[in-house]
Amino acid sequence: MERIQINGEWYIKESEVKDFLIKSEEELDLIPTHTESLILETSEFCFEATRCYRDNDEGFYDGIDIEFTDKRPARREDWIIENWDNMAWIKGVFENDPESIKIAKKTLNEEGLKALKHLLKDAVKREWLIID
Repeated sequence: MERIQINGEWYIKESEVKDFLIKSEEELDLIPTHTESLILETSEFCFEATRCYRDNDEGFYDGIDIEFTDKRPARREDWIIENWDNMAWIKGVFENDPESIKIAKKTLNEEGLKALKHLLKDAVKREWLIID
């Protein structure tokens, strides 16, 4: 690597920096995941349902994940963010299963529960969430 010192600062030839960046990028063996999402936001809550595309171009994986944000704390930095990925529970909320609703009510008020069900209804309509 060619370097030169000017006024106490070391500099590297620009072409060598580019070569280093290209080699670093080539060494990464990471494949980004393609997703689609549905977002429903109220003044108190935000729900983002996401589905992931299969790497082999055979459509999407079954099921969805939901990123839930509780915006009720006044300061944004105090908002609570959770990731819900239990498909049995998610389907239970959609189907009004008493145990699933009981768990949901620990986090959501009535308006939040209505908003979540509305999002799930849209996911079912789009065939993102398959109800047996």
